[in-house]
Amino acid sequence: MKLFKFFTFFVVLIVISICASVCARPDDGKCIFTLPNDVPKNEPIYLNKQANNLTIFRPSGQVNRFSSNEKLHLFCPGKKNFIQIKGENVSLNSAEVVCNNRQFQINGFGNVNFSEVNCTKGVQTEIKIKRHKCSRTGRIIEVGFKMANNNFLETFKVCFENETLSPLWSNHIINGKFINFNVKERSRREFKATGFPSDASPSEAYKKTVQINHFKELIGIKQTVTYFSSTSYLARGHLTPDADFVFPSAQWSTYFYINASPQFQSVNSGNWLRVENLARKLAQSYNVDMEIWTGMYEILKLENSRGELEMMYLSANGKYPVPKWLWKIVKNTSTNSAIVFITLNDPYRSVDEVEEFCPNVCAKASVDTKHFKTMTQGYTFCCDLTDFRQVIRVLSPEATAHNLLSCSNIRLVA
Repeated sequence: MKLFKFFTFFVVLIVISICASVCARPDDGKCIFTLPNDVPKNEPIYLNKQANNLTIFRPSGQVNRFSSNEKLHLFCPGKKNFIQIKGENVSLNSAEVVCNNRQFQINGFGNVNFSEVNCTKGVQTEIKIKRHKCSRTGRIIEVGFKMANNNFLETFKVCFENETLSPLWSNHIINGKFINFNVKERSRREFKATGFPSDASPSEAYKKTVQINHFKELIGIKQTVTYFSSTSYLARGHLTPDADFVFPSAQWSTYFYINASPQFQSVNSGNWLRVENLARKLAQSYNVDMEIWTGMYEILKLENSRGELEMMYLSANGKYPVPKWLWKIVKNTSTNSAIVFITLNDPYRSVDEVEEFCPNVCAKASVDTKHFKTMTQGYTFCCDLTDFRQVIRVLSPEATAHNLLSCSNIRLVA
């Protein structure tokens, strides 16, 4: 009996010892920032500071641990947008949070949780037009946040064609370590026409009634009724999607017309959405940064009342072209591997009418193609990036890879 009691006591000591080492980890002298629970409405921009350089904070996962004296800078971009701490307005647009003895602290306010620190209103995103060209009449436009001293923090960039008022491609990063813990949008934002000429009105061009009236003149009443209705229309399709970012502040930065292309709604919510989901799942599965390029190729042609093929634009003056193809490059920089997904933006074609313009490698890359041949949702196929670059000539030089990215074990829902 004594031996049994001693053995029981010994086991209890071991359990206590293990629990002390494992269970204490969240409280091991570090401060905890948990996604998405600790992110308030109207959250500020979270920034790291190295030397005099500020960079957007990149979470390492759902639970982020800060060592003692480690700092995070908070900033509220936009006119008359100030930090609010525990419901109290502060007449400053920035603050510094320091980890001290397992507690985040702000000077003058004591201990705080990140959920208690927000901006007085939603952060303002802006654009920055760069000088160098990305096509014959296209320029790079950075989208992000304007900081002090004219500094600019980019969330993504767009190659924007000034002649046709259309994006050619966009470029951004999906962080696979935390994309599964992104903060869901609490509200939808209106698209902004920043970057367009003052006499341009993309918001008007995308209206369903305006589309139908315009297409009646372009291809005829009978053909318009065949292709367009209150449920079959051209939606504002993101190139860089909002769901590829963790914080709402970055998600909202995607709501610019320079980041939109006319996409049939059934395609936008069909296979193109599956492609977007697949890109995020790949980043999560590999647990790395995936660099993404998204763009358009060729202009969609539909038959007019005379039986001729007509190039489709949302405007009578050749502006806002409707793409025939949508494409997305997903690149794993660490392995120098990539794959390209290409979706037909025409739900009215038959499979026999589809001409794949580069060798289809979906099977080779183990891509789940269960829905990809559903024409009403946008026929989709896959290409090797090297083959794709033989067709698409306007890509940035960084969009290259020597290997094909495997998509095995990634399954798409219906």
